[in-house]
Amino acid sequence: MSVKMALQKIATSFPGNLHLVMVLRPTGFFQRTFTDIGFRFSQEDFLLKLPVVMLSSVSELLKYIDEKQLTPEFGGTLEYCHSEWVIFRTAIESFALTVKETAQMLQSFGMELAETQLPDETYSIERILALRTEKYYQLKEDITAVTKEGKMLLCSLEEPDMEDLEEDKQQERSSDWETVHRLLTQLHEMETAFDGFWEKHQLKMEQYLQLWKFEQNFQELSKALEFLTTQQRELLDTGENLSQVRQRLSELDNLEQTAQDLTAKTHIVILHGHQMAASHHYALNLICQQCNELRHHSDILLEEIKRKHNRLQQTSDLLTSLQQALECCDEGVYLLANQPLDKCQSREGAQKALQDIEKFLESSSLHLNIDPQALSSNFHLILTPELKARVQMVQIKLENVRSMFENQQTCFRKLADKQVRPVQLVAPRPECPARSKSPLFSPKHGNVHLSLIVQKYSRVGRRNRIVGEGCCMGENSLSGLCWRAPMTSLHHLFISILQTCLCPILKRIPQKQ
Repeated sequence: MSVKMALQKIATSFPGNLHLVMVLRPTGFFQRTFTDIGFRFSQEDFLLKLPVVMLSSVSELLKYIDEKQLTPEFGGTLEYCHSEWVIFRTAIESFALTVKETAQMLQSFGMELAETQLPDETYSIERILALRTEKYYQLKEDITAVTKEGKMLLCSLEEPDMEDLEEDKQQERSSDWETVHRLLTQLHEMETAFDGFWEKHQLKMEQYLQLWKFEQNFQELSKALEFLTTQQRELLDTGENLSQVRQRLSELDNLEQTAQDLTAKTHIVILHGHQMAASHHYALNLICQQCNELRHHSDILLEEIKRKHNRLQQTSDLLTSLQQALECCDEGVYLLANQPLDKCQSREGAQKALQDIEKFLESSSLHLNIDPQALSSNFHLILTPELKARVQMVQIKLENVRSMFENQQTCFRKLADKQVRPVQLVAPRPECPARSKSPLFSPKHGNVHLSLIVQKYSRVGRRNRIVGEGCCMGENSLSGLCWRAPMTSLHHLFISILQTCLCPILKRIPQKQ
């Protein structure tokens, strides 16, 4: 390189104002000659810009610069290795550039995290979070590698014993060490800020993902609760007959089981929402509101199902009681209609029939003695016009059947309590032909007694027939035998009573001689 080019390069690239330039002439003859000629022709270009001093030897250089600031090549004592200096300067500049590039990557990644719009799909959100987490750890590895490089460079600058180095050397090494240490400090601060930013972003992403899943569960449960609520509204809480009520009870039980399972899922989602709220979620108010809505809807659904279940169960109990009462009425009428009349004409037969009736009444007292007022009082909340009419119908039938049993018991008691009178022989009185006819059996008296007996038991028979007809009108399942059989029984009973009453009278009539 020529002196002119070297001076120009120094003037343009040296960081500062140059006060003096010293040029040491070469020792060779030809080199020295060419230098003088070149400097003589180019001196005018540098007189106004740079002051230049031509030195003939190294000893003249020591007049201007202390030997401690010169290397041994120029007669000084300063230990300096240019290749080592180049290596350190290159390493320091490379490390500084790496730190700068790392800062730019962190800034670019932070802008990407802040500006990217999140999708409305769980899988896409999870995918983005996984990719960003992977990139975060990759950047962390890069930062760790750069930090390791900087620490190694810092250790290289600290290896020589600073006490053995000269003052200028110590100052140079101290300046390089401070540069590397400052870069490491900046890198550590960037890493700390980046970690804090990532923690906040990751927490926000996780909370957003949790909120999205919670929203999906909330929508699914809300639709399911609405569907069950619609089914519950369509299911009536009453029925026309016992089989229909039991069918609706079965359907309601199935619906209640489904509602219980759905409520269990609802409680899990609500618990998850409370955990999110406890962790200071950014959507705290929305989560609490949706949890309250789920709890409110599930509670209303279960309460309404429970209310309908209680109402249907009470209706079932009422219809069961009425059905049992009707069955007892049918059994009672069947018992009265199928009693052996030929055996009931005797005292023992009447007592046996009376015992059968009393036994039946005792075993069926719970159903035959139902109090309609008590039924109305106990089931007043569920009584519909149809149920009220059914209760009244059963009440009428019970009264008719009880009346039939009372009449039958009265007849059988009379037969069971009658006394067998001994037959007394009466001697004939021929001397009184005018009084040959007993006044008790005169046509007049006989007609009176017979008419009274016929009228009495005709009324009994007519009353029993009316009772039987009323009973049969209360339930279509009873056949005509329900009232004809008691009339047949009363017919035989009437004949038996006539025979019982007339036999003693006939025996008192004196026989003709």
